[in-house]
Amino acid sequence: MEHLALGIAITGLAMLSPCALAQSSSSMQSQGKVALPASEILSRIHQYDVNWDSPSQDSTGSMPIGNGQLAANVWVDEAGILHLLLARTDSWSEISRLLKIGEVTIKLTPNPFQNHFHQSLRLTNGTIEIGGNQTLLTIALDPNQPVLTIFGSSQTPVSAQVTLRSWRTTRREIKGEEANSAWTMMNGPVKLYESADHSVTSKTQATIYHRNEESCVDFTLGFQGLSPYKNLIGDPLLHRTFGAAVEGAGLVAKRQLTNAVGAELESKKPTKSIAIKIASECGIFNTSNAFLGHLNQQVRRSASPQKIKAESAAWWHRFWDRSYVFVTPRHGASDQTKSHCFHVTQSYILQRFMMACAGRGAYPFKFNGSLFTVAPHWFGLDFNPDWRRWGDGYWWQNTRLPYWAMVANGDFDEMEPLFHLYESILPLSIARTKLYYKAKGTYFPETVSFFGTYANSDYGWNRKPGQAPGDFDAEWWKYAWNQGLELVQMMLDRYNADPNQEFLTKELLPMARQVIEFFDSYFPRDASGHLKLTPDQVVETYRNGVTNDTPCIAGLHAVLPRLLALRHLSKTDKKLFSDLYKILPPVAIKNGQIMPAETFDPQRFNVENAEFYAIWPFRLFGIACGTGAIAAKTFHEREIKDNQGWQYDGQTAALAGLEEEAKKLLIEKVGNSNPHFRFPAMWGPNYDWLPDQTQGGNIMLTLQSMLLQVNNNGDVSLVGLGWPKDWDFQFKLYSISGDIVAAKCQDGSVTTRPLPPPGS
Repeated sequence: MEHLALGIAITGLAMLSPCALAQSSSSMQSQGKVALPASEILSRIHQYDVNWDSPSQDSTGSMPIGNGQLAANVWVDEAGILHLLLARTDSWSEISRLLKIGEVTIKLTPNPFQNHFHQSLRLTNGTIEIGGNQTLLTIALDPNQPVLTIFGSSQTPVSAQVTLRSWRTTRREIKGEEANSAWTMMNGPVKLYESADHSVTSKTQATIYHRNEESCVDFTLGFQGLSPYKNLIGDPLLHRTFGAAVEGAGLVAKRQLTNAVGAELESKKPTKSIAIKIASECGIFNTSNAFLGHLNQQVRRSASPQKIKAESAAWWHRFWDRSYVFVTPRHGASDQTKSHCFHVTQSYILQRFMMACAGRGAYPFKFNGSLFTVAPHWFGLDFNPDWRRWGDGYWWQNTRLPYWAMVANGDFDEMEPLFHLYESILPLSIARTKLYYKAKGTYFPETVSFFGTYANSDYGWNRKPGQAPGDFDAEWWKYAWNQGLELVQMMLDRYNADPNQEFLTKELLPMARQVIEFFDSYFPRDASGHLKLTPDQVVETYRNGVTNDTPCIAGLHAVLPRLLALRHLSKTDKKLFSDLYKILPPVAIKNGQIMPAETFDPQRFNVENAEFYAIWPFRLFGIACGTGAIAAKTFHEREIKDNQGWQYDGQTAALAGLEEEAKKLLIEKVGNSNPHFRFPAMWGPNYDWLPDQTQGGNIMLTLQSMLLQVNNNGDVSLVGLGWPKDWDFQFKLYSISGDIVAAKCQDGSVTTRPLPPPGS
């Protein structure tokens, strides 16, 4: 195995193994700056813009855009009509489906796109440009308000016909396969209905909105034995109202739509200037009029199109300057290698862009399509754009992957919706833990609704007389306990990469205290006094005969010493963490490789290699830990060798120092874009739905792990360990050591520098 640029140490870290020091000595360079100036970062990002020179047939040819809160799929069809499919992270229906806001279409007459057309995603500014015959339109979003603008000019006067519509025209039953997108409520004895949307039109504005006059929350709490705890979450569905308003310079209302909810606006007269504004709002409102008042405030306080474009550019410039990764071919590389390097870098950049477009809303974006799902006609399903496979729940194994990638990127603002979700359901989870298991603290099930319950279909519709509230039916994760530990590990990484005292005291420690208290209070001790996890299972893979599953034992070994190393721990917390740490059993090792659990029946129920948890995300084994041989053997002896969706073999190979395996898996991952779709980062659907954010998250995590490896304590940091011999790189990434690491590999020679930590 050939290693290039092995084990470059980052200045200021406490230690590095002698082997790694010896390997790194010939590759280290001291000359030159390795951190790129902002102007060069933007110049390089620009090379990965997505450019099209022809219109699209339908929504499968759409581009994503967003400001973190409001997002859209954008395409121009072959008739020259511009489409914007609008979405938010908080537009939950009365049966807990995440609905689209609606669709805006813009038709210009005469059609400027008939003979000349280009459409470009301008990554550096977060905008889309659409050009035609002497016409140029820009689509931009206010980075701080849920407002989108379409503006531009035409040398020839054009008339605009702008339509705002919703397909939710009547109160309708959601049933059969369509109910798969209402996972919390599907397949039960209760018929599922969603109400019709509403339309309001003034002389110059069109508005649509959806309002929940019903809610499945009370029913769900009662069904799962949690009605006494309703006060802990309220009802986040009842009276939730969301929608959008459209207006524009020189536009007047023409007519209400007859085949959809919505209205059409048109130009008073042809014009050379185009300026259209779309504003959105969502929240719990006592009345529809209260909602409409807030929505109109959004419209009135929104900035001019030019200011929105300028503020969008400024926000995205700062975003791209936080971190970057560029993979380039080494001198003399083959055309295939050049292609691989381009697609790896573009995939990383586009995935990070999509995460930022959807990442600052009230709730985490969904792993199964984020905000960029479209009607699944390409999949042979005749459903509207509200449908997504696996529906509304947050499945931890899937949701976590793009959020893990945000740590090294320094995209901490995008992590907050995930942390806030679990913090918001923590009081209910504590109460449920006491009711179901007579234990203290909290556990989080694999799948939760956005208001903190199980999906009723997972809980089990066919309850038997006398069945205990805590006896639920979802055997695929009934005794899987690792979710809270990984959440704490992620919060620790976020804190160590960017120490923030408020985050530590208000978010990290309160969550860690409850998660650890569950393990301490619920599980017995064995004859020797060690903690014994039973009942237990190994994620969704092994269900029978399991004790001391590796994801949980590795998680406890990972988070407890890190928690104990925190300053200003209370005596109570320190004792809780210390006492449990002292009685942990070891991670199960047999014949030099990590096992899925201390004991387990080898019958498989899923395709996850759960023994990898000790390597990633808990970083107890690997090259940076001095246990590369164990990690490598564990990887080579894995039973399942699939490489799609949420499978994380890529970063595991990288952390084990297996550069060729990691490279091969990464190239396969970036080639997983759906052939029905035009945008390169429409991954999947794989196990989930499209664009598959688990796939995109794993692309980023594999590449990050190939570039920068840190042990779980953050005191060993290695750059470019086992980097492929025909690739170069330049990156700036955040490390849990507290450093921002900038590094460059050119023709096999590596330069690396720690930059000032965040906030210094």
